[in-house]
Amino acid sequence: MLDIIHVNEYLWDAVNALLGETHAGRTDWIRPKLVLLLEGKTMDVITALEEAAATATCTETQRKALLRTSGDYRRNQPHMGYDHYLAQGWPIGTGVVEGACGHLVKDRMEKAGMRWTIAGAQAVLDLRAVRLNGDWGCLLDLPSSTAAPAFVCHSARSLTGRATSPPRRMSDQHVLVTPK
Repeated sequence: MLDIIHVNEYLWDAVNALLGETHAGRTDWIRPKLVLLLEGKTMDVITALEEAAATATCTETQRKALLRTSGDYRRNQPHMGYDHYLAQGWPIGTGVVEGACGHLVKDRMEKAGMRWTIAGAQAVLDLRAVRLNGDWGCLLDLPSSTAAPAFVCHSARSLTGRATSPPRRMSDQHVLVTPK
């Protein structure tokens, strides 16, 4: 998935080259194109950019910026199905993921003077994820045998905040815990 923030930045580069950085109509130019992208109509935006680049009044600098953006969109089109991503409830910007990584990983693992082996860091991150997901009860119910298969703990809510189905092995989207 191509981060929508980057996609939006490409549009701003194009409109700034086309209209100038202070033109009052920039937002009006971007808004319908961004809506089309969110509706999964990337090809419509690519076509509009290429048509704008082909006009006789377009300067070489403007043409390059428009074609650079349309080329980026064309190349990344398989990763720009924002209508599908939104329908699935997936975040389309990296801010959510980056924030979660910072909360889960960086806040715990990068304190002053800390050094980690890969196994030690993974063990701490597994337990931290279980705690943050509210899955302690599930973890405590796991068999202690080293031959026990991997289980997926289930929290009271999914990543989207909605109630989820009962826990399942290996197929749920929650924290994977492998007994050792």
